[in-house]
Amino acid sequence: MCGIFGSVGVTLGNANIVAALTALRHRGPDGWGVWTTDPDSPEGTAIWPADPDRPWPCNEGQFPILESPREVLLANTRLGLCGHGPHSRQPVSAIGRGAITFNGEIYNYRSLRTGLERDGFQFRSDSDTEVLLAGFLRWGPAVVHRLDGPFAFAIWDSANRRLFGARDRFGEKPFYFTHESASRKFAFASTPRALFAAGLASGAVSDSIAAGYLFARTPPSGDETFFDDMRRLPQGCSFEYIPDTSQLHIAEFSSSSFEVDPTATADPNHLRTILIEGMELRRQANSPVALCLSGGVDSGNLAASARSRLTCFSLINTVDSQPIGENAFPDEREQVKSIEVALPNLSIAFLPIGNEITFANFQRFVSDHDEPPLNSGSFVQWLLMKKIAETGTRVVITGQGADELFWGYPWYIPTYSRDHHWDRVWRDDFGGRLAAGSAALNMADIDQLRRQELFRTRLPQHLRDDDSNSMAHGIETRNPYLGRHVVDIALSLPASECFQQRTTKYPVRAAFSSTLPADVAWGKTKRGLYIDCTTQWSDQLLVEGRRALEQSAVLARIADPRQLRDDLAQGRMSSGMRWRLVALASAEAAASSRAGR
Repeated sequence: MCGIFGSVGVTLGNANIVAALTALRHRGPDGWGVWTTDPDSPEGTAIWPADPDRPWPCNEGQFPILESPREVLLANTRLGLCGHGPHSRQPVSAIGRGAITFNGEIYNYRSLRTGLERDGFQFRSDSDTEVLLAGFLRWGPAVVHRLDGPFAFAIWDSANRRLFGARDRFGEKPFYFTHESASRKFAFASTPRALFAAGLASGAVSDSIAAGYLFARTPPSGDETFFDDMRRLPQGCSFEYIPDTSQLHIAEFSSSSFEVDPTATADPNHLRTILIEGMELRRQANSPVALCLSGGVDSGNLAASARSRLTCFSLINTVDSQPIGENAFPDEREQVKSIEVALPNLSIAFLPIGNEITFANFQRFVSDHDEPPLNSGSFVQWLLMKKIAETGTRVVITGQGADELFWGYPWYIPTYSRDHHWDRVWRDDFGGRLAAGSAALNMADIDQLRRQELFRTRLPQHLRDDDSNSMAHGIETRNPYLGRHVVDIALSLPASECFQQRTTKYPVRAAFSSTLPADVAWGKTKRGLYIDCTTQWSDQLLVEGRRALEQSAVLARIADPRQLRDDLAQGRMSSGMRWRLVALASAEAAASSRAGR
């Protein structure tokens, strides 16, 4: 995991470069690097910290070569989890051919490297970044079809005078950019705050996106962001920027419109094998790797996939053994301990977070998201990452994606159970968790809903929150269920293969059912780590809401502040609305401050 930043056709002062790198420090605390071309050095020049063991703070005096006008600048802040030695530092360059700045992990890079070595490529490091650059030089843009893992990267192709980049299939890694066609300027970064700090974006909030977020609970999707002059590279897309003409071409390489194979059948044993292989690949790192273990089947399967001793972290929402918070997630120690008995190679640590559920931490959580989270649910994950970081762990494996891929959500159930004549008793097992009105939908509607949740709404939002929450604490998350082979299996299956034996996500449940306790593998009462503290913090949110209405320019443009103020004062505004009001205004204020407005 790293922070990436770069520009083409932009002359940045040293102070701007330092500001951008500093804004990305939390994503790459182990070092930084800059690669640039200018009229005197078209082949590129690299700049590294004078003392690699003490890379921070970064300062302007370290960039004397960058005072001349530059055409291309690539920068990186590094979280050193893979690769050793000076040649693993980023950006990685191939003399006379270009350079790359990369955020992510390529889990199949060793097999790619073997093939490239047969083609005559020689490598100076053992890093996946150098393999990715060599793969582009060998296969061009088609390299993206060979990659297994999360990625966001940009490559300057010197021979063809173009900037090429891409983002993984589900958008696990972020990529924001600005493009001024008339002035032939292009810039990109892992986070909006880096573009703000460098003076490359205004921080002005989009009225239409803000209104959708506040009143309809609709997050940005596709290339949308909360900011007027900034876009997001959509997941599963690559881009090519030609500076000589300022043309920007964005192409989808991994289509969100997939075809189900009506003859495909679930093979839990095959899924089991793939998860075991995926876990082993994702445990490769120079730093400790741990698993987030709940009492459910998704993370339980990953624990069962481990072939050697594995550290696991589980949350306890307690203060003096008493649960706190409105709508608190359930205490799953009993299920977790039953997993521990079944899998003796686990080392489980329970992390109490009750004392951490404070409004001050809640405000820090909001400030760590450049774009406001949709609700306060991901606050629990932020607390989890905070507690894990305190143990020195830098890589965390999660069960993200299993529900979206294998029809795991309860609101899919009413339509399927009605159409397939399942008895009422089974459907009632899921009780109040069934979405109101979902039974009126047909299977075509439910199929479309799942596709939307996979590629436009739920999963992309979860992954954006995951990235912000983990990177705020210098942690990389890895998601085996989003591995290429698992995804290919899931997207090929008809719904009937996932609703076997009157349960959801049958292939996932059956994969390790002979290993896990039955109440974990087949349990129907599991729900996610979620806590809604907006009710208990109603007084603080009231104060913050009033302040937001007094200071927010975007709220004044998209709503009647007087009406909102009355709704807030008279208790007519829901807790969720109060939360979004405060989060939106906080994001607006932070963007304005970081952009120097």
